Amino acid sequence: MRFTLCVITAFLFLVSCDTDPASSPSVVNSETWVVADTDDSSSTADLVFDSLSNGTVSVGGKWVYSFYGNEVTCKFLSGSAAINGTSVSIQVTGTASYPPDSSGAIEASPFVLSMTGVFSSGTAQGTWTISFTKASWDGWVADGSFTGTCQKGSGVTR
Repeated sequence: MRFTLCVITAFLFLVSCDTDPASSPSVVNSETWVVADTDDSSSTADLVFDSLSNGTVSVGGKWVYSFYGNEVTCKFLSGSAAINGTSVSIQVTGTASYPPDSSGAIEASPFVLSMTGVFSSGTAQGTWTISFTKASWDGWVADGSFTGTCQKGSGVTR
């Protein structure tokens, strides 16, 4: 009885530790892009596109924009891109953080950033929109246009 219980416990332990490689796709190709707002070149984004083994494209990075002379940093927690030829549509979510005030308090809000454009031969141009979850943040940033360049990598965009 004791032996059977030990065998069952060991079997369950091994089965529960087994991981399915298909559940964690690997990176096949990667590109790093820097894009800037065409109206305010101090507002920039660093985008990392990862083409994954399951056929999807993930996007990570951060966007920093100038708001009344202060830098607001928006880190992408997750995102994806749809690529059709040279047309690229990106949607990322994250949290934007306003610099600490005199008391040290940091104002922050979750956001959704969408970008659509043409990424071709190492250059990009398109439009972007952002919406914030926190109602007091919505409307702070007008929709805009961007241009960009590929800094390194290949095999994700054309």
